[in-house]
Formats: sequence, structure tokens, C-alpha cells
Amino acid sequence: MTGGEANGETSAQTLAATSMHANTVTRFMGGLWQLNRRMKLLVTPILADFPDLDLQRFIILRSIQDGVSYPKDLSQALQIIPTQLSRSLDLLATQDLIERRHDTLDSRRTRLSLTPAGQTLCEHVSRAVMTAVSLRLQTFPPERLGAVVAAVELLSSEGGLLDFRPASASSLSVPTPPEQP
Repeated sequence: MTGGEANGETSAQTLAATSMHANTVTRFMGGLWQLNRRMKLLVTPILADFPDLDLQRFIILRSIQDGVSYPKDLSQALQIIPTQLSRSLDLLATQDLIERRHDTLDSRRTRLSLTPAGQTLCEHVSRAVMTAVSLRLQTFPPERLGAVVAAVELLSSEGGLLDFRPASASSLSVPTPPEQP
């Protein structure tokens, strides 16, 4: 018995529900992919003026500026594996955009902060990105923009609709294909 059958749902019902929404799910996933690609295309020319600064490193700088000051917290907040984050932090430190210091309360922890150059760069790029994105968002009527922003926040929040971390593996109800004769 699968998790769905335990709740009175048959595999056929699960398969029917999944098939019924396949077009919507495909459109949704394609839309997210295209949105991500278009955002990168919008931001990449702005970042082109800054050697070795890509969108991910800019997001890292913004997160540090916003108060995420420990590598472990940054890795979790941005969903970047620690080794990849470490390489990015090394590059940002080499470029004198961030500082690493031992935490005064716990010398085992490293505290991250922006250097004055990092602060200036982050503010400059943030203004340019905000202007470019704002121009695109202004094409929405105000009532639709509010709905879009609320939907994006709901979809991307921890525990939100797109939080793919199940409580347990048994909570997933994956339909099994019918056996072939």
C-alpha cells in the first residue's frame, strides 16, 4: 500500500490528478525557468562592468549587506553548497569586497562583512538592478503587481508552496506506472 492508498486514495486517482494538471505544471515550471533566464539576461549587462562579479556573487554580497554574516547561515539562506560558497567568498575577499574576521563571541566562527569597496559596489549595482527591474515591473497594473509579488513570496518562502523538502520520505505519494503484460 502506498502513502496515497493509506489515505483512501488509489494509484489511479493519484495518476488522474497528476495527469489532469500536467499542462499547468509544465507551463508553471517553464515560466519559472524563463523568468530566471530573463532576470539573468537583465542583470548580466549591469554586472559586466565589474570583472569577476556574477549574479551569484552579487546575491552573496547583498545577503552579507542585509545581515547574513556567517558562512554557514549564508550557505543555508542561499542554498549554496559550502565548498562552492567558500570559493566565492575567497574570490570576493581577494577582490577586497568582503572581510573575514573571527567572531568575538566564538572564535571558531568566521564573521563576514563588506569592505568599504564592497559596500560601494553593492549599493551601485543594487541601484542599477532596482532601476532595471522596476522599469519591467511598472508594466503591471498595480493590483496585478501586488498579486504577482505576493505569489512569488509565497512560492519561494520556507515552508511555502515550492518547499520541496518533505517531512518524511513516506509522505510522498508517487504514482507507479501500470505493469506491462
